Amino acid sequence: MPKNPSVISRNGWAFVRGLVFSPGKIGKKRYYGVKSVLDPERTTLPDEKTRRGRAMELVRGAVTAFGRSVRLGDILTYIEGTSEARDLNPSTIMHDILSLAETKNLQVIGVVRGEGKGHNLYLPAELDSVAYAPKGPLTWIEEVAQAFADIWDEHLRMAKEEGRLPRPVSTGEVRARWSTTPGAHPKSRERQPVVDAMQMLALNSRAQPPLVRKIRRKGEKAILWVPVDVPSKELDLGHTYATNTERVGTAVRRAFKHLGRPVTVRDVSDEIELDPSLRPVRLQSLFSILTDISKERVDVVGAERKKRSTRRVYKVGMLGNEAYYYHRKEGLSEAKAYVELCRIESHWDSMSAGERLNALDKCYLPSAAVGQALLIAAEAEELRRRLDDFLPRKMDWSTRREAESVRCRVDDVLHEVRPWLGEHGLCTLDLPHEVSREVPCWTSHELLDILRPLYPVLRKNNDNTQLITLLYDCVRRVPNPGDVNRFSKEPLEAAEFLFDRADVLLYAAQKWGGHECRFLARTARGELGWLRDARFILPALQAGDMKARLAAVACLAFLWSDESSRRLRELFIDDPEPGVRQSALWAYGFAGGKDVQELLSERSGNDANVHVRTFAKKATTLDERGWWAF
Repeated sequence: MPKNPSVISRNGWAFVRGLVFSPGKIGKKRYYGVKSVLDPERTTLPDEKTRRGRAMELVRGAVTAFGRSVRLGDILTYIEGTSEARDLNPSTIMHDILSLAETKNLQVIGVVRGEGKGHNLYLPAELDSVAYAPKGPLTWIEEVAQAFADIWDEHLRMAKEEGRLPRPVSTGEVRARWSTTPGAHPKSRERQPVVDAMQMLALNSRAQPPLVRKIRRKGEKAILWVPVDVPSKELDLGHTYATNTERVGTAVRRAFKHLGRPVTVRDVSDEIELDPSLRPVRLQSLFSILTDISKERVDVVGAERKKRSTRRVYKVGMLGNEAYYYHRKEGLSEAKAYVELCRIESHWDSMSAGERLNALDKCYLPSAAVGQALLIAAEAEELRRRLDDFLPRKMDWSTRREAESVRCRVDDVLHEVRPWLGEHGLCTLDLPHEVSREVPCWTSHELLDILRPLYPVLRKNNDNTQLITLLYDCVRRVPNPGDVNRFSKEPLEAAEFLFDRADVLLYAAQKWGGHECRFLARTARGELGWLRDARFILPALQAGDMKARLAAVACLAFLWSDESSRRLRELFIDDPEPGVRQSALWAYGFAGGKDVQELLSERSGNDANVHVRTFAKKATTLDERGWWAF
């Protein structure tokens, strides 16, 4: 047989004479045989596959391996794990697959978007396209498209339930849904890919028609999205928000309109409850969102922070742990003035000046009452100066009216306390004319060490934040003048507020103390109030009235100082009254007096009163924590 079969014609003399026969073709090649050599009835084509046939087998293998219809990229991935097509290059295989699709040997059952592995989904013509359809998205762009479709279905359902038109979908909603989808692509944790994907889904190309279209709004930079076949007249465009900044900013504006003042996180949350369309779409707390969008500058990856182009929320101040927010640049001065007035009012209310002034007549020690009155006057005068500095500021009429009302209340207290001091003989008592406003304090870490042996809840817990929660309304806290930053490693610099040491001791003594401890704590609390200057207590140690000396001992027991300890030591040795000596003995030990064990041993043998000796002897067995149980 000739090497080139094309030289043999089926109408030629060899066929006519019956000398040559042809068993058939493989691809474009026809095979021939000589009847004198081969039996035409038993001769078959050689076991050789065409390149297109081999390509078809590769498609079938890839479909079996993946369990679905496949793309060109899937077929090439399958080939990398086999040895069947090492002599074929990828471009040849791709050419044959396109040829098989052209001749309908392969059916195209769908189009895939993204990732550069081919767009068409191929399946051998004899296989069922439904059975071999992909069960889920094949690319991250399809994952984004699926997330959008799910959200749009929810928007349609909500619109039907509420009897209104559906609202467009924001990019933020798509990002939030995609990131929470099980098995989502790692790109779902980034910000930019979902933006790129939505842009690609909106592109119109010859191979892939768009799935979505953009909704742009006048004055807004953010974009909303709807299915490409939904016209604008069938959409609710009046209450649509593309970002959390728009949603929360609108909530802040509405809350201000309803309340007439700067608003807190709770106020904004209440406003969002009234309109679910304002609810943030990301899994982020409302506090975090407000903190972020109220910043003047924003972080830019790989660059310095830049000024925010559109700012919808402004933080105008803090009141305690509560932040206040405002919705526009115009009127910021008035908003800040309102928050400052709230701080002044909060300070005035916490002073309880009127109640403290009324309680002065109940003090048993005149010197302590004078000290308390001086303290009230000093605090009221400082607040009066603060109001005088505040009132010239720019503020709205309601804030000014309230500030003037607070000033009138402060003036009323000053007009009452000054005559009181004149009537109760400040000069005749030979007391200081000014009171010290210094308050000895503890940090929460120091307080934890003091209270852990007493407070059962704290014995198995070293968390000082829980301590703050447990004592928040029970113990007085004062601003920390040394506050630097709450993230500081030094507890004294990290604390915004400190605990009043005397108030802590009085609270703990009344709650967990023994008989003597509780008795003296009740007495001291009534005499001291907020007074922490021992100079107004020491003169009472010389009083001829035994009850006055006992009250002074009770106060000094909780005003720890070297001078207080020295005077208590003198008293439990020299005072003529056994009850005073016994209380002074306990107060000296409770305040951590020096050489207390030697003094107790001496008093247990030498005191003139048997009850004092017994008390001192029992006290010799105590450590510094045991004084609480007395």
